[in-house]
This record gives sequence, structure tokens and C-alpha cells, in this order.
Amino acid sequence: MTVHVENHRSFDRESLRCLEIRLEPERKPRIYERASQLRTHMFEGFAVPSPFGFGARYKRVSNNSQHVSFNSTKNAFSQTVSESKPRKPAAQTGTNISLYQTSNIKGGAMVATGNFIVILIILLLLLVGSLVALTFMTIRYKKVLEKGPKITKEVVNKVRYKTIIDETCENKGNAQHIFKGLKSHYADCIRTANHIVSNIDATVDPCEDFYEYACGEWFENNRISAGDYKYSVWTKIEQANEKLLHELLIQPGPEPEDDIAMVRKAKQLYEDCRQENELTRIGLDPLILDLMALGGWQPLGNWDRNRWDFQKLLLEVIGHHSSSALFLITTMRDPILTDQYSLVIQPGGLTLPGLNFYLQSHSDSGYSQRTDRGLDQYTIAYRKAVDSVIKLLGGEAGQNAVDQIVFFERELANLTARVPYDTERLSAEKLNGILPVVDWPWFMKELVELGGISYESLGELKVLVSSVTYLKKLSILISETPVETLHNYLIWRIVVSKTPYLTMDFRHIFDKTSYAIMRGNFTPNPRWKTCVNEVVGHFPHSIGYMFNEKTFPKNAKDNVKSIIQMLKDSFIENLKNITWMDSVSKNSTIDKLNAINFKIGYPDFYDENPDRLASLVDFDIIPGDYYTNIRRSNEHRVMLNMRRLQSPIAKDDWESSPYTRDAYYAVRANEVIFPAGVLQPPLYSHNSPSAVNFGAVGSLLAHEIFHAFDSYGAGFDADGNSKNLWTDNTTKNFQADYNCVKASYQDYLLDTEQSFENQVLSTTLFENLADMGGVHISKMAFDEYKRINEIKNEIGLPGLNQTTQDQVFFISFGQAWCSKMPYPTYLELQMRQDPHAQERFRVVSSLKHATDFSKAFKNGFQMVIFMAKVLPVSFAKPPMDKGSWNKRVRYQGGPSRPSSNSTPGTSSSSDQPRRRVPPTSARPLIPAERPRQWASSIRSEAESAASSNSDTLIPRNTPLSKAAQVRKFLEARDIIIENTRKSLGEGSFSKVYKAVRIKKNETGDVRTPVAVKIIDRGNLAENMREHFLPRELEIIRAVRHTNICRLHFIMNMTDKNTDKIFIVSDLYGGGDLLDYIMAKGKFSEPRCRKLFKDITKAVAYLHKNGIAHRDLKGENVLLRFNEKEKPDKAVITDFGFARRVDPDSRSTTFCGSTAYVPPEILENTPYQPFISDCWSLGVILYIMICAFMPYDTKDTRKMIKNQRGKMNFYHMHGQILPVIENLISRLMHPDIKTRITAEKALEAPWLAGVRPPRAKRPRMEIINL
Repeated sequence: MTVHVENHRSFDRESLRCLEIRLEPERKPRIYERASQLRTHMFEGFAVPSPFGFGARYKRVSNNSQHVSFNSTKNAFSQTVSESKPRKPAAQTGTNISLYQTSNIKGGAMVATGNFIVILIILLLLLVGSLVALTFMTIRYKKVLEKGPKITKEVVNKVRYKTIIDETCENKGNAQHIFKGLKSHYADCIRTANHIVSNIDATVDPCEDFYEYACGEWFENNRISAGDYKYSVWTKIEQANEKLLHELLIQPGPEPEDDIAMVRKAKQLYEDCRQENELTRIGLDPLILDLMALGGWQPLGNWDRNRWDFQKLLLEVIGHHSSSALFLITTMRDPILTDQYSLVIQPGGLTLPGLNFYLQSHSDSGYSQRTDRGLDQYTIAYRKAVDSVIKLLGGEAGQNAVDQIVFFERELANLTARVPYDTERLSAEKLNGILPVVDWPWFMKELVELGGISYESLGELKVLVSSVTYLKKLSILISETPVETLHNYLIWRIVVSKTPYLTMDFRHIFDKTSYAIMRGNFTPNPRWKTCVNEVVGHFPHSIGYMFNEKTFPKNAKDNVKSIIQMLKDSFIENLKNITWMDSVSKNSTIDKLNAINFKIGYPDFYDENPDRLASLVDFDIIPGDYYTNIRRSNEHRVMLNMRRLQSPIAKDDWESSPYTRDAYYAVRANEVIFPAGVLQPPLYSHNSPSAVNFGAVGSLLAHEIFHAFDSYGAGFDADGNSKNLWTDNTTKNFQADYNCVKASYQDYLLDTEQSFENQVLSTTLFENLADMGGVHISKMAFDEYKRINEIKNEIGLPGLNQTTQDQVFFISFGQAWCSKMPYPTYLELQMRQDPHAQERFRVVSSLKHATDFSKAFKNGFQMVIFMAKVLPVSFAKPPMDKGSWNKRVRYQGGPSRPSSNSTPGTSSSSDQPRRRVPPTSARPLIPAERPRQWASSIRSEAESAASSNSDTLIPRNTPLSKAAQVRKFLEARDIIIENTRKSLGEGSFSKVYKAVRIKKNETGDVRTPVAVKIIDRGNLAENMREHFLPRELEIIRAVRHTNICRLHFIMNMTDKNTDKIFIVSDLYGGGDLLDYIMAKGKFSEPRCRKLFKDITKAVAYLHKNGIAHRDLKGENVLLRFNEKEKPDKAVITDFGFARRVDPDSRSTTFCGSTAYVPPEILENTPYQPFISDCWSLGVILYIMICAFMPYDTKDTRKMIKNQRGKMNFYHMHGQILPVIENLISRLMHPDIKTRITAEKALEAPWLAGVRPPRAKRPRMEIINL
């Protein structure tokens, strides 16, 4: 960014209001660093960096300007600020800063004249008596200039928001209604404003892509850890809670007695868990003693078959060791008698994390092949774990014992997967007839008396069996199973349950097995995380008590309850406008609403009944005996479960810990559970603005309320009994509207087989209805809150001063669902198993029908249309033309292969504000193996209007030329091609043109240079249409990186004679890398390093997100020029051959250009696409530094031979740095195991900024003839 400091004699006070200053993305942190170094001088709400208190004036500039003019007390100068360190992509974003009106300085602004000594003289004359203070400030100023503070996110945020937050958070007036008690809660004010502003992508129009607008910067600022499949705002809250709990558990009170007993026990258990040395010293002795008490284990050679008692062993397994082998027996709320607990029997759990790891076939055809293919590897991994455990315990693991365990559990898995849920309430005598191998009267009596209560006192105790069929089939399986197998399996399940409490070697056996099955790699969790989770499981209320004391005071609970009351009032008010519900149904609905029990934050007995709280952990903890303490906790848990049978359910009973990060509606109990673990920043803070709390938590609370009245919840009355809440006529009317919403949500179906689409709709529709209703009711409640408190809608937040309260409400709602999911397979898995839609669609679909959103952002409908044009979804039925939008046909298209001068974008010397396309993690991703379906009639409102005009979409054979058709089509969408006869590049079926995108705003039209790539799909080969082009379009929509050519949007032009697709992207007028080298020659070493680092970062980003480019070459690297007509930025483009691949997969398709591909491709052998891309990177670097191709491509055999040999820098040997030669050699190593990745290349000394001495030129030997 170039900063011009000029002298000005006067200025217009009014012109200084809300000036917009555009900071170039790469320069922003440097500007903030300098601002943080200087002393902040305050005028009337206007902060100006000045070391000695002098003011500065800002010259108004347009939104597109690159220059900021300052008037200062220093001499006029023009300075170009350059980065001193490589910037992460998260910091490379454009930012708008609103600077408020300066004070009225008498006589105009002070003129910057003279040098530094003159300024000091003037200061001495003006500030007589302040010499000491002035000297101190001068010394401090010089030191700051010599050594500035380290640039961190905190420094940047502090500089960015400090002044505006000072004014908004502490001023009087209407702001006090937004932030109550701000002087005492200044940190909460800063945190809330910082979170919202730092996550918004201000370069995106919220009326075009609201989810990207709300979460655009969040995608950049948050990264997914290795091994994780998803990262979201909720994940971030969970991690923050986990870290806080860790700090609480390791933080002792001033005196041990300062902690109450339940807290001391939790801390002691955590300390015992962390003592790895003590666990190693104790070893496996506790487990071996337990096994001996159970009669031994056959693989260990200490089992006596003649002394085996199945009844006693089963009681030990379930009652004393809390295992669910064979079946699970516990106490739960009775589904019929909802005010009491019942004893319940359900199918048991398994060792591996899912049924699909056991089954030989899967009911879902889309997954059967994957399961069949992976079955052997799962079985092998499981058998290996069993074998390792037996050997570690000192046994001889024979093949027979291992197979007995593994294959018996597979039989159990088959039973679990195929049984219906035929629930019955049975006595012990009837259970004997179903599962006679268990002596049920004896077993139930012994189990109940573990709770310290009399079995006879319960009367005729009946057990609720969830699946009678399962017990019948289990009985057959047990009767056909040898005694040895049954005993070995039951003991094995006990061994598995004890795993977390034993030595590190023992734990790692199961860790490696689990990660090998789930992800294919091994990354064990830190021990502190494991221990935190264990303490939470065994001391849920101790943890809840500690957590609430720190994070959720009672006034926060009262605040949430007040929000709930307003939501209930708004819900009742909304019933008046519902026409499909009769008066009888409305009254019953209100009765159920008022009967909902809201459990907020933590149980009430934490405050009211501390003795009850203490009774929940009434067992002894012995320091240093971790294994025994866990066993005591399990036995205590069984005791508490059994005791629940003798008393009715208390209204303040909690099934989960307040620490839990989960909120839900329990239909049988008719209660909403909202733990304190959810009510954490950024979703909620009792000191946050009302707009934020209503937008995020208010919408979530209303979402859960709506579950009481969806198709399932309406089948239960206010007491949770199975009874229809509404009349038959109301139910019929509701079902009609229900189907209408279901049809509306077909707009957002991913492109998979129709059966899967129907499954997704059926699975997520309840949640979709709750999302839509939740945000509507919460907005009604917020409007009422504003009316009661007389809050003006126009007052925004710090850093969002141009936004209204209503806009902040919707931004908070959208930011509650910011989420990243980089792997397409996990997305599809989520859609098959998760009843919630993907986060992006939860936001978009909820706001699609929200009239309040349209009012808040003036033109909300445009966002819906934009989503149809840009997102990889099928979009149907906007209001203007329902019929033509309901078509759902396969997208006809394929990738075009441009020639060497074909460029999807070209460089412009000016950086236009960037509207970011969501990254891979924010987009719905579909596995590359499945062809994508697209809606061919996706159009904007303007397009629909144009399609009815006979002059717009004209058949090919009419007198009007094809170029005129294209021009008219694009002009209707505000895209103007400058010259349709002159293209920037051409391919076999595509052309790229220079164009201008016109965007209207209040100040006038904004013209942005763009490149338009036009693909003629009708002439593409079938393979290109069906596979390559859909894959290319999906990827260019998903990728988002500063060094990847940015996509604006994609449009279709389709009728019976025309089938074209238009890809509009950034314009890079500098041309491609190869053309530049051919015209100018090689790059200098510093410039080469800068540009190659840009390319490598882009490739590393693609690989991290599972994308292989497969066609990296000089023609596909575009350059941007600076003011001196020198290339200063490189981006990669052309994803025609790109595809999503697994890191260890192999490809056989020949992709790329011969000069850039590695030898394994030329040899027609399967290759790793990521590693192949790295070879191409080496070729590109060679060309950039030498201006020559590394190999002659005329003779392929000779080229392969040279590639397989040692890298020879015969073009420039001895004239380039050895570190560059080393990097090229590592990138172009013929052995794929030795060839480095793009991420490793970024760590190379040359790219990392280490500057070794330059290589000496070889001396020329002089020979005397």
C-alpha cells in the first residue's frame, strides 16, 4: 500500500464522516503494526496515530482506491510499505475501517512543515513546563520505531477496534441499551465486537451470499487439526471448555480445604490419571487380579471350565464393571409412565465404533461395496489388537481364542443390525421364557440390591425390553456357542473396558486399532484431554459445579430465562397468525408450551440443595490408585441407577452434565435442556448485546421449542404421553404445509442418487422446520425487546457502525453455524447419519423465506438467487416462474483444455476488493467418483425476465450471430465483454474474453475488470461433459486461496439450440508465467522466490484439502504486475484435470503436459497425484530460475532415462544458489518416497527465508598454448 503524506491548508468537516479506507490485503498487518507502535491521539470519537499528540487529516478516497493520503506534522513523503514477513492467508484480507469525524481544530489543520528538530522547538514553545514528559515520549517514540511489537492477531485487533469500541462501549445514550454496564464488562464488549467483525468477509455482499458474508473470514482464521473431519463454532466452544476445565482441575485452592469434597475428588482422579509413571509402576496387576477373581481367562491358561458360573459372571460384567456385553440393562424414563424410571434392556454395545465394521453387507447399496472392500482390513486390525492384548498380559494367543472373540462379536453385530424394535414390558418369569440361559428372578434381585434397596419393596418389577426379537435371537446364539467362546468374549469385554486406566503400551494397542480403522493414521490425543474426558464421565456434577462457578453465574441463568419468556410470548403471538390451526389445537399448543420444563445452565439443586449434590459422588477416592477409583465410580453409578427405581422423577433431575456441549428437546419429558457448556462465547454471554444473544442463542432455544410441535412432537401431550396434541383437521392441514416445506428443501439437495436425496429429506426435515421457525420466533422476540427497551435499530456494534441491530441479529445467527468439513466422504456420511442439514444450508434455507431478513438487508431475495447460480446444488422455484425451475436434469458439460495462451483470468495492476468464494470446508462436497448433477435452468431474476424476450436467447440458426447472443446474455447480468472478436486465449471448446462486471451501489456503478471463460458444452465429448467439467466446476467453487484465481460466479445459457457455460473470474493482465519468461527471460532470485512461494502455497492448500491439480505448468500460472510493471503475485488456474483424491490413492489417467509430468506418468504406471504435482512444481521452478526446460521432450524414452538419472543443472550450473538446486532436486526426485511434498517445500531454507551465501562462480582455467 502506498501512503502519500501531503500538505493541506483546509478541510471540509462534513467530508470526514465515515470515510472508507481500503487497505490492500497484503499490507494490512504492517499498517496495523505501525499504528500499534504510535501513541493514539483522541479527538471526538476519532483515533489518529500520532507520537506527539498532533492530528492528522484523511483525504477521502473511493472504495476501489489503493492510496490513502495523510496530512501530518512530518515532512511530506511517499512511502511504500512492504511486508517484512510472509503473511498467512488469514491476514491477507481487505478491510473497511470507518473513521469518525475529527474535532474542529481552529484555523484548520496544522501544516506539516519543517524537520523533526523544528517540531521539537514548536513543542517546547507550546508545552512549557512539559519538557520531562516530552523527552520521555520522544525516547519512547524512537525505541518503538527501532523495534516494534511482534505482529499478532491480538495486536491487530486491538488497533483495529480500540477507538470505536472506546466510544461505543463507554458513551452514554442509546449505546447503553446495547451494552449494559459496559465499564465493568469492557472485555466482553471487546470480545463480542472482535468476534463478529473479524469473522465477517466485508468484501462479500450479504444480499448475494449471506453465509459467506457472515463466515468468510472465519474460514480463513480457523484450521482443522490433523485427523479431524470437521471444525465448527461448536467445536471451538468445546475445545475452549475443555481447556478451561483442564486449568480448573490442575489449579488447587489456596488450601486443600478450600475445595468442597466433590471438587477435591474430581481433582484427585485427574491427578491420578496424569501420573504416567505411577501407572507404569503399578502395571497390569490390578487387571490380572480382577481376571483371577472372575475365574481366569483361557488364553492366559488360568481358567477352570468346571468352576465356571455364567450367572455370576454376567452379574459381575454388568453390575460391577458397567459393561454392556450381550445386552445393556439400565434405568431410563418410562415412555408411558413419564414421571418415573423403569428398568430397561437394550441390545448391547460392541468393541469397534460402528456396525459397518462388522457386517458383511450393508443395507445401503452406496456403502456395501466400501464395507465389503474394507471388511478384511477391519477384521485383521481387530484380530491384531486381541492378539497383542493377550500377549501383553502374558498369555499365548492362539489363533483359536482370537477368532472366537472376533467372530462371535460379528454374530452379535448381525443380530443388532437386523432386529426390529418390538418393545414389551415383561416380568422376570416371562423373561425366563425368552432368554432362559439367564435366571432372571435371581439376576434382577441381585442387580437391584446393588443399589442398597430391597427388591421386594419395588413390588412386581417389570422390565421394559426394547427388542424382544433381539433377546430371542440372542438366546439361540448363546445356546449354539461353546462355553469357552462365551467366557472368552465376556472377559474380553471387561479387558476392553479397563483399557483407559492401564499402562501406556496397553492403551496404545486400542488407540492404534481405532485410528487405523477410522482414519488410517495414528495420532493419539494428549493425555490431559483423555483425563479430562474421564473425569467428566465419572464426576459429571463435580465438573458441572466447577464449570458453572467459573463461566455461568446465576444472573446469566436469569438472563437466559428472560429470553425464553420473550420467546414463549412471541410464539403465542405468532399463533394468532396461523390459519391452518383451529382454536382447540391452539389452546392445547399453548398449554404444552407453558408446560415445557426449561433446564438452563445447571440443575437448580446446585444452589438450593448442596447435600444432594454431594450425594452424587458419595464414594471414596484413594490417591494413587487410579484403577480402583474408576471401579468404585462404576459401582456407585450402578447404585444410583438402581435407586432411581424407588422414587418419582424430580423436575430438576439432569441426565447430562452441565458441562456438556449439547442442547436438545426431550419429547417424553417435555423439557428443553440447554447446558452451560453451550451458553458460552461466541454463542452467548450475559454481557453481550441483545442482538447477538437473540440471534444466536435465541434462535437455538426457539429451535428446540419448535421440536415440541413438529410431526413427531405433536404426537405427545404436555405430560409427554403418547397422545395427539391437535385435532384431525389441524393435523391434516399441517401435513399439507409440511409437504410444501419438504418440496422447498429439494432446492438444496446434493447431487446424488434420488433414493439418497429422499433419505436426506426425510432425515433432516424436522430439523429444517425447527431452524426456520426458530429464527422467525427469535426475531419477533428481539423486536419486542427493542420496543420495550427503546433501542434504536440504527445503532450498530463496534466495527460494524454501518450495520443495524437487525443485521447484527442475522449475522449472529449465521455465525453460530460457521463450519469447515474438508473431506467429501465425511459430508456424505454426515448426511446419511445426522438429522441436521449441513451448516451452510441451515443458514441459507432458514433465511430463504424470512421476510425480516429481506427487510434488514433491503434485498434479501437477491441472496437466494445468487445461491442458485453459485452453489453446487439444485435450486428450484423462486416466486417468479415456478414451472421452468422445477426441471432437474443432468448437467451437460466437460472441461475445456485451453491452449498455452488460454487464460481463465488475466492480471490487472489494481487489486479490486475480493469477494471470497467459500473454501472447500464450507462448501458441500461430493465424492469425485459420483458424477454431479446440476440444474440446467438455473438463472437469476434478470435471466428469467430475459428468457421471455425473443431478442435474448436466440436459436443458433437465426441471423443474429452467436457473439451477439452471448453479448446480450451477459449484458443482462451486468457483464460487458469489451471485444467479442478478440479473446485472451482459446481452447478446443472454450474462449476467454476480457470483460467488466458492473455492480450498482448507492454511490454509483462500480466497474470491476473480470475474465469470462465461455465453454460450449454442446460440442464436448461425453466423457468431458459427464465427468471432467462437473468435477472442475465443483472444485473452482470450493477452493479459496489468495494464490488461486478467484471465481466470481458461474452462469448457464441453455435452450434447445444453445448450451454454454460462463465462468467469470478475476482478471490478471500480466499474462501467464511461460509467456513472461519467453518475453523477459528468467526471474531474479528474490522475485523468483516470492512468486514460487505463491505457487507452492496454493498447491499445498489444494493438497491439504484433498485436491490434486494434475496439470501444473507455466501456462496455468497467472501473474499480477505492480506499478513498476514487475510481477509481484502469482496465482494458479485451470482445474480441468483436477480432482479430489485420497492421499494414498493411485491414478492411471494421463494428465498434464509432457514437459511437466514425472517419469511414472510417462511410463504409464499408477501414480500418486499429489506427488506428481510436486514434480511439476520442480519443473516450474527450474524454468523460472533458468529460463530453460529441464528436459528435451522430443524423445520420450530418452527423457524418462534422464529423469531417472541425477538432476543436471547444465543450463545454469554454478550460477544459482545451492539451496535452489537442492530444492529442485528434492521436488524432482525420481523416487516418489523421497520426493518432498508442497508443504515440505515451503519449509525449505530458501522459501522459509534463510539466506545462505551466494554460490561462487567457477573460475575459468587459463591454458597457455
